[in-house]
Amino acid sequence: MADQTYIVTATLPGNRKYVVTSGGSVVTYTTNGQAPGYSSQTYANHTNPFTHAWAMPLPSNTLIPSTSNQMVSNIVNGITASGYQLGINTQPLFVVPAGQPDVTITGNIGNTGGSAPIPAAAQSVATGGDQPFILFQPSSDSLWEFWGLDYSSGAWSTQNAGYMSGLSNSKGVFDNGNGVSASGISYGGIMVTQNDIASGAINHTVGIYLSSSESTQFWPPATNHDGGATNVIGQVAEGMWFRFPPSMSMPSGLNPLSQMLFTAIQNYGCVIHDRAYGSYIPFESHGSWALNGMTGTDPFTQIENGQPDYSVIGSLPLASLVQIIPPILGNPPQAAPTAPVLSVTSGSNSLNLSWQAITSPTVALFYLVQYRVSGTTNWTPTYPYPTTNAAIITGLNSSASYDVQVLVANADSVASSGTLVASNIATASTT
Repeated sequence: MADQTYIVTATLPGNRKYVVTSGGSVVTYTTNGQAPGYSSQTYANHTNPFTHAWAMPLPSNTLIPSTSNQMVSNIVNGITASGYQLGINTQPLFVVPAGQPDVTITGNIGNTGGSAPIPAAAQSVATGGDQPFILFQPSSDSLWEFWGLDYSSGAWSTQNAGYMSGLSNSKGVFDNGNGVSASGISYGGIMVTQNDIASGAINHTVGIYLSSSESTQFWPPATNHDGGATNVIGQVAEGMWFRFPPSMSMPSGLNPLSQMLFTAIQNYGCVIHDRAYGSYIPFESHGSWALNGMTGTDPFTQIENGQPDYSVIGSLPLASLVQIIPPILGNPPQAAPTAPVLSVTSGSNSLNLSWQAITSPTVALFYLVQYRVSGTTNWTPTYPYPTTNAAIITGLNSSASYDVQVLVANADSVASSGTLVASNIATASTT
């Protein structure tokens, strides 16, 4: 059966139009349409700016922690337990040109300074509530994110906000509670945009909301969390990173949008960025296309081909995901860390570990602690991974001898070389 063709009728810079087929191919061709104005051209040219973070491809040799099978199973079971499947959650995105006037914003303004270049077209979608709002200005390499942005009675207000500049070199994560996501991970870095779909490729990491995540832990690159799982240990945590194995072939039968997502997750990964009343991937809203000055039916609506947001990506093979040690984000890359020096003392069915904090030549991303019965060869990693320079291993046999070791991860040790820097092996016996 021949591929059905979905024609995206919007005019883009260079008077191009896109044709997307159900086989996933994308063809560009030139038309004689009217060239777009400056605002719409700025929007149509927009690509993910986080070139040293979310738009940075993963190395082929990403490390897979021992928790992978359990975490992937938790994701799949959490999504399907109530008869649901992975869906799409949409939010407005605006891309503004240089010179866009600032408006004054009140409320919990975060680090925005109380102003941002929000266009008048955004007034119709700034209705408050539990709604992210993303604003890019490519000319200044800047991003604003708002939660609960509201325009009423001629005034702007917000429930939370964040500002980020230098996007091309940044790590794409907010600190100190700024931004929209509870994890601090920028929505602007991990949401699927209309221009991703129009181009035929999602060339960046994809975010995933989960309905349940750890209540007391988060993983780098997350800087915070809003987990609510009752079973703390063993639940998926915000900041955890997953991918489809590089050697995995794309399953047959995926629709064009799912094909794009599969390739993106395989090459860039997906990260748990927030918690919601369901499990979703964040997408730019259907209506953002027209609000940014574009014409014709938006690419997102076209590629869905009548399928609803809650089911169009439900066929993604999530059970084939693997958890990975997260890469380091930001530029320039960090230098390799020094090997930690480990000491250990005995406890009742436990061992107490400490080592010097890694601050030179670079701060550690996180540590991995592993142990084994003395005289054996197989290591058992502990979970959750500590982010400070101390750990306690519990649940051990009494009066037994164990080897312990700590490994440190940072940019060169994970993202570049695919290995971890190891401490000495220390031996101690439990009481």
